[in-house]
Amino acid sequence: MNSSGYIRGLYSKNSGRDQFLQTVLQVIERQMAKWDSKSEVTYHLDKDNYKITFQFKGKTYEISLKFETISHLQHKSPYALDRHIWHTLEKQGLIIRYSTGNYLSYVLH
Repeated sequence: MNSSGYIRGLYSKNSGRDQFLQTVLQVIERQMAKWDSKSEVTYHLDKDNYKITFQFKGKTYEISLKFETISHLQHKSPYALDRHIWHTLEKQGLIIRYSTGNYLSYVLH
Protein backbone atom coordinates (compact mmCIF):
# COMPACT_ATOMS: atom_id res chain seq x y z
CA MET A 1 0.00 0.00 0.00
CA ASN A 2 1.33 3.44 -0.87
CA SER A 3 1.22 6.62 1.17
CA SER A 4 2.33 10.19 0.59
CA GLY A 5 4.45 11.53 3.43
CA TYR A 6 3.89 15.12 2.33
CA ILE A 7 0.10 14.79 2.29
CA ARG A 8 0.09 12.88 5.59
CA GLY A 9 2.22 15.63 7.12
CA LEU A 10 -0.22 18.32 6.05
CA TYR A 11 -3.16 16.25 7.23
CA SER A 12 -1.64 15.54 10.65
CA LYS A 13 -1.04 19.26 11.21
CA ASN A 14 -4.44 20.46 9.98
CA SER A 15 -7.03 17.91 11.08
CA GLY A 16 -8.67 17.39 14.44
CA ARG A 17 -7.65 14.56 16.75
CA ASP A 18 -10.74 12.44 16.15
CA GLN A 19 -10.64 12.87 12.38
CA PHE A 20 -6.93 12.04 12.29
CA LEU A 21 -7.44 8.89 14.38
CA GLN A 22 -10.26 7.74 12.08
CA THR A 23 -8.01 8.21 9.05
CA VAL A 24 -5.13 6.31 10.65
CA LEU A 25 -7.45 3.44 11.60
CA GLN A 26 -8.86 3.30 8.06
CA VAL A 27 -5.35 3.05 6.64
CA ILE A 28 -4.42 0.31 9.12
CA GLU A 29 -7.62 -1.57 8.29
CA ARG A 30 -6.87 -1.34 4.55
CA GLN A 31 -3.36 -2.68 5.15
CA MET A 32 -4.68 -5.56 7.25
CA ALA A 33 -7.30 -6.34 4.58
CA LYS A 34 -4.46 -6.92 2.11
CA TRP A 35 -3.34 -9.78 4.37
CA ASP A 36 -6.78 -10.99 5.48
CA SER A 37 -9.99 -9.85 3.78
CA LYS A 38 -11.97 -10.61 6.95
CA SER A 39 -10.00 -8.18 9.11
CA GLU A 40 -11.94 -5.44 10.88
CA VAL A 41 -11.17 -2.41 13.02
CA THR A 42 -13.75 -0.93 15.39
CA TYR A 43 -13.50 1.70 18.09
CA HIS A 44 -15.57 3.59 20.61
CA LEU A 45 -15.14 6.39 23.10
CA ASP A 46 -14.80 5.57 26.77
CA LYS A 47 -14.56 8.78 28.85
CA ASP A 48 -11.11 10.17 28.02
CA ASN A 49 -9.83 7.49 25.66
CA TYR A 50 -10.58 5.36 22.65
CA LYS A 51 -10.99 1.62 22.90
CA ILE A 52 -9.90 0.09 19.60
CA THR A 53 -10.48 -3.53 18.60
CA PHE A 54 -8.71 -5.25 15.72
CA GLN A 55 -10.00 -8.53 14.32
CA PHE A 56 -7.29 -10.22 12.29
CA LYS A 57 -6.75 -13.84 11.24
CA GLY A 58 -9.31 -15.04 13.78
CA LYS A 59 -7.68 -13.21 16.70
CA THR A 60 -8.75 -10.12 18.61
CA TYR A 61 -6.33 -7.38 19.60
CA GLU A 62 -7.33 -4.43 21.79
CA ILE A 63 -5.72 -1.07 22.37
CA SER A 64 -6.74 1.82 24.59
CA LEU A 65 -5.51 5.28 23.55
CA LYS A 66 -5.88 8.37 25.70
CA PHE A 67 -6.86 11.60 23.96
CA GLU A 68 -3.59 13.23 25.06
CA THR A 69 -1.53 10.39 23.59
CA ILE A 70 -3.30 10.66 20.25
CA SER A 71 -2.79 14.43 20.11
CA HIS A 72 0.86 14.15 21.15
CA LEU A 73 1.65 11.50 18.53
CA GLN A 74 -0.33 13.35 15.85
CA HIS A 75 1.86 16.41 16.28
CA LYS A 76 5.11 14.52 16.88
CA SER A 77 5.33 13.18 13.32
CA PRO A 78 2.86 12.24 10.56
CA TYR A 79 3.22 8.48 11.14
CA ALA A 80 3.90 8.40 14.90
CA LEU A 81 0.35 7.30 15.75
CA ASP A 82 0.44 4.51 13.14
CA ARG A 83 3.84 3.41 14.48
CA HIS A 84 2.54 3.33 18.06
CA ILE A 85 -0.49 1.25 17.08
CA TRP A 86 1.49 -1.23 14.96
CA HIS A 87 4.13 -1.69 17.68
CA THR A 88 1.42 -2.22 20.31
CA LEU A 89 -0.21 -4.83 18.08
CA GLU A 90 3.18 -6.52 17.59
CA LYS A 91 3.66 -6.71 21.36
CA GLN A 92 0.30 -8.49 21.55
CA GLY A 93 1.49 -11.10 19.03
CA LEU A 94 0.46 -9.73 15.64
CA ILE A 95 3.01 -10.56 12.97
CA ILE A 96 3.43 -7.68 10.52
CA ARG A 97 3.87 -8.91 7.00
CA TYR A 98 5.72 -6.68 4.62
CA SER A 99 3.96 -5.98 1.35
CA THR A 100 4.25 -3.83 -1.72
CA GLY A 101 4.09 -0.09 -1.34
CA ASN A 102 5.77 2.37 0.97
CA TYR A 103 3.27 2.72 3.84
CA LEU A 104 4.88 0.19 6.17
CA SER A 105 8.37 1.50 5.44
CA TYR A 106 7.20 4.99 6.48
CA VAL A 107 5.69 3.59 9.65
CA LEU A 108 8.20 0.98 10.77
CA HIS A 109 11.47 2.73 9.92
